[in-house]
Amino acid sequence: MHVTTLNLGDLLPPLWRGTFSCDPTDDKCNWEWAVLKGEVWNAHGQAVADARCFIPGSFGCPPRNIAAKINSGYKAIEYQGYFYGLTPALLYGILPRSYWRNFCKLVVAVRILHQQSIPLAQLKHAQQLLDEFVIEFELLYVQRHADRLHFVRPTLHALLHLGLEVPRLGPPGLYSAWTMEQTIGNLGEEIRQPSNPYSNLSRHALQRCQVNALKSMIPSLEREKQQAPRGSIDLGDGYLLLRARDWHARDCDGLKGEVIEAYIRKAEEELQNDMPEAWKLKVVRWSRVLLPTAQIARSDWKECAIPIHKSRRAECVNVRLIVHEQIEFADVIFYFRLNIGDKTRSLALVTLYSRPDAFMLEESLGAMHSITKLNENVGMKVVDIKSIKSVISIQPHPYFPPSGEESFFVWEKIGLEMMSLADAGEEIPDDG
Repeated sequence: MHVTTLNLGDLLPPLWRGTFSCDPTDDKCNWEWAVLKGEVWNAHGQAVADARCFIPGSFGCPPRNIAAKINSGYKAIEYQGYFYGLTPALLYGILPRSYWRNFCKLVVAVRILHQQSIPLAQLKHAQQLLDEFVIEFELLYVQRHADRLHFVRPTLHALLHLGLEVPRLGPPGLYSAWTMEQTIGNLGEEIRQPSNPYSNLSRHALQRCQVNALKSMIPSLEREKQQAPRGSIDLGDGYLLLRARDWHARDCDGLKGEVIEAYIRKAEEELQNDMPEAWKLKVVRWSRVLLPTAQIARSDWKECAIPIHKSRRAECVNVRLIVHEQIEFADVIFYFRLNIGDKTRSLALVTLYSRPDAFMLEESLGAMHSITKLNENVGMKVVDIKSIKSVISIQPHPYFPPSGEESFFVWEKIGLEMMSLADAGEEIPDDG
């Protein structure tokens, strides 16, 4: 927890800002990596603050303006989002290329190590990237200057052990201090005797252990999880269709109607069914879906009605199209259900983004997926709701506009698979 967030937060930003301690025999004028100064630093901080409205609520606490808040208790969760979500894109073209690519190696490695299940090949790749990051850090920043040895903090050495300890301890996300600090916070909330807090805290901790032991021995004592909200539909496999919804079926005209009709005709043809002659498309729109990741995937239908500066938009979802066996990124327009043949299909109308830019993907060593939004005539598709795997953040990327098009970059929450283990998903509001 602290190694990859708070400790690196005390090392990398001060170096990039040129505020790190400098020996009398050294000269900050020779620090080619110190580029975040003056207006550049302020603009960078504002870019971090502006990203807030594109960060889904399931990502937790979003990073604040780092230029204004870095000395005001910047939290570990904020550094996590800043380093491994925003910084690879926001420092592209600002940090010198060799330093930026060095940082991208750290980003890719930490993302891999926060997976719940890490294939051996990926684990070896992550450890190699960490080794290269530390070695290159000394070559790029220290440059064999004795007066820069204080740059090499114990944090760098600790990074070298993260991958090596996975076979023995498991992924770092499972044994980091997040769990302990959450428990301390929960116990602190239960204190009811301010006059004797430590005795009261000990009693609550003992009671918590006893309850957990009983639940472990008798699982039936565990309370049921949150009940499905009124009006929701259980789709199976951890998917839950949530309101708001239309009260009655509505006409679907224009391009949206054409795309849905084309899907229906193709599906009926595959089943060798004839389309009725006098038939008019009507759909009941739904606004949200609860995913197996415990995230709520929203849609443009309702989210776009909220001013962007007043919301944490979450309609951008990571879509895996089973037909093509590849991951696609999309905006969900709305969800709906159709009777095709003798079965009811739960579907989503989406607008796809392009495939990640090959140059940027290679340049960043896989740390940054730069995409553009496809024209609706090409990108609007109907997909099965169960092809949606997670909610992601798709952020505007003004520093890399390929061919003059509006560009975006993708940020997927690290450690997402572990949210279900901790029962830390979004609360399901019971509203219409």
